Amino acid sequence: MICFFYIHRFYLKFFLLFFLMNSSSILYGQKDNKAVDHIKALAAKDKFYANDFRGALIEYKELLAKNQNDPDYLYYSGVCLVNLKKYDEGLELFERLKKMNVENIKDYHLYVGICLHQQEKLDEAITEFEKHKSSLTSKQIKDNDVFQYIEQCKTAK
Repeated sequence: MICFFYIHRFYLKFFLLFFLMNSSSILYGQKDNKAVDHIKALAAKDKFYANDFRGALIEYKELLAKNQNDPDYLYYSGVCLVNLKKYDEGLELFERLKKMNVENIKDYHLYVGICLHQQEKLDEAITEFEKHKSSLTSKQIKDNDVFQYIEQCKTAK
């Protein structure tokens, strides 16, 4: 009987130790995934600002696979696509942002206008460029290409 008590106690300790190890790895695993995603987001933004749009897009696609409705990931993926001249795909992402009522992101209307301009939807592009222009300060207007885009659309009509 004493032997049974010690064996039973051994298995109980073993089971508790096993359970605690697995539960802590699950809890820490979730934190690690968030940390990994945060690191990927930083790496993607670094590539984006280094004009490595292809590399940034790869990172953002991985992040979007996990979090499909993150406005930042959608926006930066869309901008990468525009810079890679994949206007149709970029516009799809910007349309998803519009459905989420997230149009107040800086330069949103500019990039939508560029996509529409490339699709030869000139009136819609001008509308988007005008929205972008109205969001600029007087100092920003001087250094912005939006007037050139508007003129290109008007000339192409």
